[in-house]
Amino acid sequence: MATPVEAVFIREVHPSAFFYIESDRSKNKGGSSQHYIEAPPSELDNVVEFLGGNLAPGKLKSINVGVIGDPHVTAPMTWRRKSDGQGERTYTPQNRQVSDSPRHPAWTSSYGFPEAEDGISSTKQAKAEMPEKLRIVLVKLADGRYFAGHASGDYPSSWPNDPRLRRIWKNDGVAFFDSAGTDTPDAATEAVIQRIFAAWEARRSVLLYGPPGTGKTHVLSSLRQRLQGGEGAQRLLIELEDASSPFRVEKGAPPIPMPATLEWLTFHQSFTYEEFFLGLRPHPASGGTELRPRAGRLLDRLYAIESDEDQAKSAVFFIDEINRGNAARIFGELISFLDADYRADGSMPLPVPLPGVDFDPKDPGQTKPIDRPDGSSMQLPVPWEMPQHLYVVASMNSVDRATTPLDSALARRFERIELRPDLKVLADWLGIAWADVKTIADKVRSPEASPTVWEEIDPEICAILLLDRLNHRIAEDLGEDFELGHALLRPVVAADKEGRWAALTRVWDESIWPQLAERYLARPEQLREVLKVGDAPGGLDYAFRPRTELGAQAESLERIAPVRLSELSPKKARSALQFLAR
Repeated sequence: MATPVEAVFIREVHPSAFFYIESDRSKNKGGSSQHYIEAPPSELDNVVEFLGGNLAPGKLKSINVGVIGDPHVTAPMTWRRKSDGQGERTYTPQNRQVSDSPRHPAWTSSYGFPEAEDGISSTKQAKAEMPEKLRIVLVKLADGRYFAGHASGDYPSSWPNDPRLRRIWKNDGVAFFDSAGTDTPDAATEAVIQRIFAAWEARRSVLLYGPPGTGKTHVLSSLRQRLQGGEGAQRLLIELEDASSPFRVEKGAPPIPMPATLEWLTFHQSFTYEEFFLGLRPHPASGGTELRPRAGRLLDRLYAIESDEDQAKSAVFFIDEINRGNAARIFGELISFLDADYRADGSMPLPVPLPGVDFDPKDPGQTKPIDRPDGSSMQLPVPWEMPQHLYVVASMNSVDRATTPLDSALARRFERIELRPDLKVLADWLGIAWADVKTIADKVRSPEASPTVWEEIDPEICAILLLDRLNHRIAEDLGEDFELGHALLRPVVAADKEGRWAALTRVWDESIWPQLAERYLARPEQLREVLKVGDAPGGLDYAFRPRTELGAQAESLERIAPVRLSELSPKKARSALQFLAR
């Protein structure tokens, strides 16, 4: 039977580590401190959490671990945390030839783990006797039990197409699943979708907010596709008896009654309450025209689920750019009914006002006919209460000061989920290990770094460090709401390896530079500092220069000559981006 997984730890066993865990310590003194399998130092906190916490420096922790493929076999596995001149790290002793070897049975030849000759004497020999890309796998179940296994080669074709498993397979580390889904374009989007589902179980309205380029509209679109397919929470499961194909993905149902009718709206300044919910429209009548009530898109969909039209049981409204319109006026008195307590079957149900709608004199228990957008009509009971199963998920760009601020009475009725620029997500998209990003950042930004060290930065690292530096400056100068989102760099992710410098150049010209110019419109001196104008070392033909007036004796101290990097030579554009990222 498949069992829910809470977290997975994967670590590649490099030839040097394989040599030391296989060799006889009495004959190979050098590197004796490596007679273990070490977790990546950059994953220290995650590994400690994976092991259940309470692992202080210098302390040991023993966990009972079963064997994937033979779960009835269990044995203790000891983990240690140490601190030295290179920082803190965690490791598990695994040397095969010490007395009372602590190696776990899952990582022995009995269960297919490679074993070297007893007389192995070098890393080169170890490499020849081990499979390519040997990895240990350690799984923590939702019930707290642990199981170990191993695999080698490329990402196993029998494993699910799971972005988190793929990430730690490639880069080493821990992925936490905690019932969140997996088989999606990226784990970050999936995590937000699961937060929306969790919020819907307690409330009915969710607001995604944050700077532009943080994936808000992408999340809405992905959620809409998920609901169209009738899919909800997705869990990673493991078949403990199956060593070769242990992982499964279970696709559950959404936490709302299904099927659901789905509506996508983008608010704008001309959008009105009448279009959204209910208005009066002229209609031909004898002797002229008359005003007749006409349902807006929300009321029409609510009637559809109440009347069981198309068998819909819920209505979900996706509202992109909710603050681009006057949301308080668009919602009107409906603000109160965003609270489930005031809806039908709530703790304090209230009748919904229907301005301009009279009751039917032939049947005072219902309204006169109300026109629908498709040309038909409907009648509602009097009084009419808001259906319980209306769900709203909206997005808001926190940087756009030209829009109408979201009314506080409206805003507090939403469960808020903030989306921030995320460098780790960008690194995952680009296939770069976070530890490598940090190592290169320390190298190129060190005070002792060579003046030309940034010239070694490749486009992937350049994209990450560029966004990092710009956002630090923007947050310091203008505030975090004005930062640039990581999704702006998606064109770089989509480009092939050879085209990534050109893609990053286009992203700068078409997305990053226009937003910087807008944000710093009234702050030319700060913009000069952001662009490092005048800071380039001698010998670098730097793209950004002070703007000089014809015939002037000196350069302007406030203006920058406009530059499109795509119009420069590829080498000069690349040098500018590398220097900006440093």
